[in-house]
Amino acid sequence: MKKVALNVGEYQGVTYYSDNEEERYLLKAIRDPEVDKSVTVIMLNPTTTEEALADPVVQKVIHYFPNKAGKVNIVNLFPFQENHIHQLDEHMKGQNMRDFSIIKQNLHMIKLAIKDADEIILAWGSLPDGFSEAHYHTCIRDIVHLIRVFHKTNHCYVFEIEGQKSLLTWDNHPHHPREGKIKGLQHVSELWIEDGYLVLRFQ
Repeated sequence: MKKVALNVGEYQGVTYYSDNEEERYLLKAIRDPEVDKSVTVIMLNPTTTEEALADPVVQKVIHYFPNKAGKVNIVNLFPFQENHIHQLDEHMKGQNMRDFSIIKQNLHMIKLAIKDADEIILAWGSLPDGFSEAHYHTCIRDIVHLIRVFHKTNHCYVFEIEGQKSLLTWDNHPHHPREGKIKGLQHVSELWIEDGYLVLRFQ
């Protein structure tokens, strides 16, 4: 794994890539080292933006937390850098997910980010067209398990997105910030897996 220091504008941080830099496991943006609060945002996959902190969605997420968090960790269900989500499945074809070292490494980094977090924002969006439903839901189940292991259930939130009538997508997943302006956070009171699918309840 390769660690790359970042410095864009007012932000500093670090990114953890695979050795060939084709996969990004974790983006850690330091807003204010004097503030202890840490936020972890779990999205779908990173884009191929040359400078990770310059990615428009990353910028949107980081700017949402001014003076609210000293550190923002961004991790993804899948670490593959891909701008077109409908092509994401190409990275998984022919692989046994449980034996896939890249996925295992990604899950390990998600584990560290969840353990470190004071707040966890679930933000991966709908199942992409053509993507393996089994891979998608397996990753989500693993994340829910980690949230429970570290007793972080009461620390989970979803983004409220301007223009979206519901807190969840049509297939009952948390909205991705690419869908619109972030107007707030909604606390998740309960989350669990039922018949293989994620269930979220709000206060």
